[in-house]
Amino acid sequence: MNKVKWGMFLFCLITYVVFVNAGTIISRAIEVPYLGSIPLILIFFASLLFYIKKQALSKEIGLTTVSGTDIKGSLFYLPLLALILLNGMFFINRTLSVQDIILAIVFMFLVTSLEEIICRGMLLKVIDGGRITKRAVLISGAAFGFGHIFSLLMGYDIIRTILQITLAVPIGIVLCLLFARTKSIVPGIVFHFLYNSASALGTLSTQGTDHTSYNNIARGIMILISLAYLVYLWKNNFSFDLPQENVRS
Repeated sequence: MNKVKWGMFLFCLITYVVFVNAGTIISRAIEVPYLGSIPLILIFFASLLFYIKKQALSKEIGLTTVSGTDIKGSLFYLPLLALILLNGMFFINRTLSVQDIILAIVFMFLVTSLEEIICRGMLLKVIDGGRITKRAVLISGAAFGFGHIFSLLMGYDIIRTILQITLAVPIGIVLCLLFARTKSIVPGIVFHFLYNSASALGTLSTQGTDHTSYNNIARGIMILISLAYLVYLWKNNFSFDLPQENVRS
């Protein structure tokens, strides 16, 4: 029986979007990045974890450990590591203060954890009543990707937002397939956190720096890696149209 319902998913999604954007407005008003967002998101995150534990939803949502067999079958997550490195891990912004770094890391942990819980742990389970189907994977992955259109509200220009969506859709599908394979969203949370942190702490998206050539090449390579990993997981590590309990290769 699927314990995750549409009402729960929609409530969490709307609350998350409202809190993140309200926090962004506050952060801009006080001119301290992330500081206005963290208290709001932390309250929501702690409340959601309490609810998940109270309702015994941890296994259903995927807040579980991963077995060694699943790690091997997922190519030891090496394609995800490549994406993190390409996303700017080599371009750390050395002008950031300790406060900037701490706030960015805390914010990224909270945001990426919530996005994985909501977009993978919940949405993937409610689309087809707990069944892992092609439709559920594609819809959940695409919703995660196109959800990045809200970046426009955070000041991103339209070109950057389109590029972000183009890459986020295949990554979203990959993370759905990994959840189906491993029954855990923890690897997705770790990847998402490191990937976003590389962006937040790097200089690739910093005003006044010119990494246009690297960005264009890196984005192209990341899209190719994501698509290749998607095809691998889709064809070799996944059986569709089965209840979650039976999804194993």
